[in-house]
Amino acid sequence: MSALKVPFAFDINHNLINADEAKKDQEYFCPCCEEILILKKGKKKAAHYAHIESDICTQEKIICQAAKDRLKNVVNRWKNKSLKAPILVRECHSCWEKVNQALPEKVDAAEIDFEFGEHQLDIALMANDEVLAAIVIDIGQTLDEYKPISFGIPHISIDGWKVIDNPTLWQVELDAFRLFVCKKCKMSFRRFQEKVLRVSQKTGINIPDSYYRYSITHCWKCRTEFIVFAWPEHGHQTMDKPRKEPVPSTIQYRFSKTAGHKYWANICPQCRMIQGSFYLHGEPGSPFCNIECEDDMTSYQKDMYRIAYYSENAGDIY
Repeated sequence: MSALKVPFAFDINHNLINADEAKKDQEYFCPCCEEILILKKGKKKAAHYAHIESDICTQEKIICQAAKDRLKNVVNRWKNKSLKAPILVRECHSCWEKVNQALPEKVDAAEIDFEFGEHQLDIALMANDEVLAAIVIDIGQTLDEYKPISFGIPHISIDGWKVIDNPTLWQVELDAFRLFVCKKCKMSFRRFQEKVLRVSQKTGINIPDSYYRYSITHCWKCRTEFIVFAWPEHGHQTMDKPRKEPVPSTIQYRFSKTAGHKYWANICPQCRMIQGSFYLHGEPGSPFCNIECEDDMTSYQKDMYRIAYYSENAGDIY
């Protein structure tokens, strides 16, 4: 039978040892099945451990198990005060910039292959014996394979190879943790809210706290500054009435000469002209570009941060 070439193995003390650093007079074990491996370390070929072909182990499973072990070890050492908190490298959900975030102090343990309902979690992050979040170890799968996963708890995927290389820095690939917004975007949102409040007081247009996304624009006809809205199912020339009452006064079912029919649209409070859906959604820098507009609170919060970010950076309202 052919042998698997394994780059990492456990020593007798359960330390993960790279083949380049291994010594020929010591024993090493498979991170997955714990069978003894044979160190191959010569002058012509790259150092590796030889693993007899197995129905249990593949190189992917071995790498995945090694990564899980490294993560658990790092969390344990952090909680024992011998390491600083692991760092998650996450994208801001507003501006998409990479930002470092320390693992929260409330995490007190990490468990490998934890049974959770119908799922077996690669890593379960625990607090007081309760599962806080899950980590999926990615060893080469595409992110599309993870999209259908729904654990019912916050979860992320991270690259197994990168974890082995640096187990204290977690490069987040798929992020289903709670909404994360960087400090810069929080400040943008605060300035945006202050501006919206001033326009609301000037025009008498009320600001909803859910469902309706809102931004500021200038009427294409009379240049009046006012608040415009987007909502779930609000697409190009929406025929269905918004589902949440009260409907803002500047959203009306109006006939459009351009479209040739009626639809629900934003109108200018001054000249009463329709503000077309392409004008508000389709152009780069438009008030509602790059929003999800799904009917849930997380999507709503994410959209509002993005609207604030693009409003400020597009230079439209400041």
